[in-house]
Amino acid sequence: MENLKNELLEVAREVLQKESEAIKQLCKEKKDIVKAAELILATEGQVITSGMGKSGFIARKMAATLSSVGVPATYLHPSEALHGDVGVITSKDTLILYSKSGRTSEVVQVLQLARRLGVGVVGITAEPLSPLAQNSDVFINIRVKEEAPPLFVAPTVSTTAMLAVSDAIAMVTVKERNFTKRDFAKLHPGGALGKMMLVDVASLMVTGDGIPRVTPDASFADLLVEMSVKSLGCAIVFEDLKDMKSMIGIVTDGDLRRFVVKHDDPFKFMVKDIMTRNPKVIKSTALADEALRIMEDNKITVVPVLDEKGLVVGVLHMHHILQAKLV
Repeated sequence: MENLKNELLEVAREVLQKESEAIKQLCKEKKDIVKAAELILATEGQVITSGMGKSGFIARKMAATLSSVGVPATYLHPSEALHGDVGVITSKDTLILYSKSGRTSEVVQVLQLARRLGVGVVGITAEPLSPLAQNSDVFINIRVKEEAPPLFVAPTVSTTAMLAVSDAIAMVTVKERNFTKRDFAKLHPGGALGKMMLVDVASLMVTGDGIPRVTPDASFADLLVEMSVKSLGCAIVFEDLKDMKSMIGIVTDGDLRRFVVKHDDPFKFMVKDIMTRNPKVIKSTALADEALRIMEDNKITVVPVLDEKGLVVGVLHMHHILQAKLV
């Protein structure tokens, strides 16, 4: 039983290794990937992807990816194209065709129809001498040594290569179009991801008198009162309480707990003995997803919020993001 388990683990390792090697090999095709992106950027109509079988699933995913980043795209089944649906293709479109052999009859026929219309074609295939490769404006070679074990024939490594190169084309297109997170969010208003990237910090933070504030010379007792009254799990430390630009630190619930554990009589200390200097901050114009990332990366739950002049204008707590149901 143990031997069988080891054999299965070895198969899994070989599959992952072969697929990772195939992706590394694609780095040699980077110029053609950029050319494909440029062809997409020059498209006046829509991008149409097509492929049969497993290649067809990769083509569908490419159309979905492009649509999600603002590039009009649709998948066209090659068999259905040959029975009337080819009418969706216009001379203003760009076609991305997928076929490992480059000789899939339905795909080649769609290629021929597209050529008669003068449509730009990106061919993604493993065979440089195939009709698809030879008749494409941009040919991207996804040739692999072999498919994954134990069969070595089922589309596995080749479809991974197709998927990886498709993602590369899409992301180069995103870069060239200066497509931002906000742009992405506008196309995904119904999901948590879209909401996170549409809501800014300013709309969630606590402001004005709700900001807990103390001076470095304030007593431990005064600190406890301020933090308890404002209930944000922190107090911002200012040199001057009237100057919101004079922030020098922060005291969090965690700082308090750690300090109390170390000292028998914490009430004899002042804020300056407890505070953390130069805390992590965020701009009020930043998006909620950026604030969440800062909190998660630094294992904190609260951040002071600054305006463009460096003034403290609010405090954002992890609970504000959770209460807004953004995650």
